[in-house]
Amino acid sequence: MDADPKPEGPAAEPFDLARAGEAAALRAYAEAGTPAGLIDGKGDTLLRPAAYYGHAESVRVLVTPGCRRSWGR
Repeated sequence: MDADPKPEGPAAEPFDLARAGEAAALRAYAEAGTPAGLIDGKGDTLLRPAAYYGHAESVRVLVTPGCRRSWGR
């Protein structure tokens, strides 16, 4: 069993982008309707890896007014 579950398929890409600090690509996902509150297998949202790795612009994209948020599971 994987001790660190990660999203698979299309859900994995936004998390990879958040980890890498790819703010422009995250903005495109947000504008396409991907919720900032998307949750991975550990219960983290996209904001967690963006902030953890110090990607300020990515954090701004994820908390900008108008960015679709869905904090429910």
